[in-house]
Amino acid sequence: MSAFATLQQRTNAAVMAKLSDAATLDGVAVVGKFLDDSAMAFNGIYGDKPIFELDGIDGVDHRNKTLAIGTESYIVRECKPNNRNRSTLLTLELA
Repeated sequence: MSAFATLQQRTNAAVMAKLSDAATLDGVAVVGKFLDDSAMAFNGIYGDKPIFELDGIDGVDHRNKTLAIGTESYIVRECKPNNRNRSTLLTLELA
């Protein structure tokens, strides 16, 4: 791995640790960012359901799993990779 790639990986990990939302996916702790309706409109992602941007692309189909953020629980309705920033977008619905 190049020095730049190593630095980029460490920087990304530090940023995600600082800005991420604590969540569990089927009881397993995950790192990501919760985007509610207002955040989605601001970022240009339009829809009527919240999205959780899961750090990394793991290739696993997370549909119908339960995502818990704080006191709220959601069912994952859609799961798709976001290659632009190497994450997985989970479209959510309140459980």
